Amino acid sequence: MNFKLLFTGLTLAAIVLLLVNFPSLIWLIALLNAMLLMLLGTGRLLLLLSKNTEDIPAQGMESYPMVSIHIPICSEPPEVVIETLTAASHLDYPNYEIIVLSNNTPQEAYWKPIENFCKSRNIRFYHYPKIEGYKAGALNECLALMDASTEYIFTVDADYKLQKDALSIAVKRITDSKVDVLQFPQHYFNSNYESIGIRADFNHYFNYYSESANEFSAPLPTGTLSLIAAEALRQVGGWPTESITEDAQLGIKLLSKGFKTSYCNRRIGRGMMPTSSVELRVQRSRWIFGNFQSLMHLLRANLGCFGKKGMAILQLTAWINLLGIPLLIVLSFNFMQVFGFSNEMLFPYKIAVISILIHYCIQFFIIGKSTQYSIHQHIMGFLGNTSLGILGAFKWWEYAITPSQPFKRTDKFGLHRPYSVRSFFWPLLLISSGFLLLVTEPSNFGFGYFSVLLGLFLFLAKFFENYQMVKSTQAQKVSMNPNIEKL
Repeated sequence: MNFKLLFTGLTLAAIVLLLVNFPSLIWLIALLNAMLLMLLGTGRLLLLLSKNTEDIPAQGMESYPMVSIHIPICSEPPEVVIETLTAASHLDYPNYEIIVLSNNTPQEAYWKPIENFCKSRNIRFYHYPKIEGYKAGALNECLALMDASTEYIFTVDADYKLQKDALSIAVKRITDSKVDVLQFPQHYFNSNYESIGIRADFNHYFNYYSESANEFSAPLPTGTLSLIAAEALRQVGGWPTESITEDAQLGIKLLSKGFKTSYCNRRIGRGMMPTSSVELRVQRSRWIFGNFQSLMHLLRANLGCFGKKGMAILQLTAWINLLGIPLLIVLSFNFMQVFGFSNEMLFPYKIAVISILIHYCIQFFIIGKSTQYSIHQHIMGFLGNTSLGILGAFKWWEYAITPSQPFKRTDKFGLHRPYSVRSFFWPLLLISSGFLLLVTEPSNFGFGYFSVLLGLFLFLAKFFENYQMVKSTQAQKVSMNPNIEKL
């Protein structure tokens, strides 16, 4: 938190100095940011015109190619992993193996019970004390260990419980569609009606971006419930380790080599979403920074056609936004007015306000289509998306300081408070600066009111995020042993 306060303070101070000494530079920055925001927003809005693909039920299969299920684990609770393995070992597909690779877990209490369970179920278990490359490194080790006859690899997270027909559906679909990667949506068993906003925010990526990318055979894999042709994975050198979102980076590599990907909007399993605001932000921060790493690689890659590259850009930027500069300009302008500076920066302020309003309008329509305009899901999903918008505004800036960051696991099982007081920092900063302006400069009430209203809007979104994390924790307690047959 101290680093964030220091970073925010120094950035605000720098912008104020630029506003005072080089106002024309701020004009230029505000305009360029607004143009990029409009360009990205237009691309996102064009996806409103795309049509959802129909889900065709899987019919009987003539052959059953070998599938290797890879489940890397790192310090997960044994009882959770055992439930995942129990479900995976009862699939109705006749030709598959399961490889469990425990890595970077020194505590034997975490992995030894899993090893014992695997011995009783003929599941291949391996424990590596140290693996480089985080999750990608573990998955690459699985590639070296899998059966030589493997034709497809199916990645499953440690907390995901598969339906009995998951592999039958996946293999039938990938062979019929003649693609090299097939991605399925992520659903959660610790989500209930009261946590629908965060769930809708998660789902909007699949319902909006992955669905639309099907038109260009370009949906990016998302790490779990991904069925991948083994030969395609070999040809790109295995799982990439240069990004902390190895799944998205793999998708870029596959597309650049001419391989085809697809998305099937059918539930074949459920996992666990984060149960605290802290871990939710850890997960989202990894997605934002890792996807920005992949975006930098994508800009230099040749995907064959502009449409495919454009769809990849839109998927990689789904959690990223360009609100950082507008928000800083609004705050800087407020403080400048409080301390009696001139109004010559009114134009950049107006551009900033317009940029903020345009962004939220676009996101409102996107979440609307994703939820099929169901009023409750639409509103709560929009608030869920907004609550994490500040992360999307600033997290990717860190790439300019260091282009690499360590992979931080999402601890879905730790003893964390489900709510976070620190997450209200930005809303309170906007509210307080707006009130300060209203008190000291009553004649500029419009500027103060905008900051207060924006801050209250973000505060409301954060409040519902924290409330839903509490409900998600409660749902987890009653759903730790779901009935697999009812998935």
